Amino acid sequence: MVKPVELKEPATEATFGVNQFNAAQTEDGKWFAFDADGNEVASGDFQGEDQAGFEVLQTVSSETPFSYLAFSLDTGGTQNAGYVLSGLNYVPAALPESEEFTYTAVDADGFTDEARLPLI
Repeated sequence: MVKPVELKEPATEATFGVNQFNAAQTEDGKWFAFDADGNEVASGDFQGEDQAGFEVLQTVSSETPFSYLAFSLDTGGTQNAGYVLSGLNYVPAALPESEEFTYTAVDADGFTDEARLPLI
């Protein structure tokens, strides 16, 4: 596996394109999605066309947001010679809705003051 691609922000879905270098080869590869802490949250396989230059699109989807995508190549028993990542688009994970609560402080004289505290 090569160094993972780091996304600019966590995502829940991504589409990537794969092209191969040479004709008459079958590109068998795997993709892996990792969260910000490096935990694998999704993975899958892909297989390319048998002609050079044809792009194969793959979709990555995970309920758990991911921050990194990594790719590997199955070189056992195939004619894999390599592939290029021809494109990558992703859907950012929704930002959590902010929550807030209101609290009231009472001092020793009985005076009160109310404030809102947002939770981000």
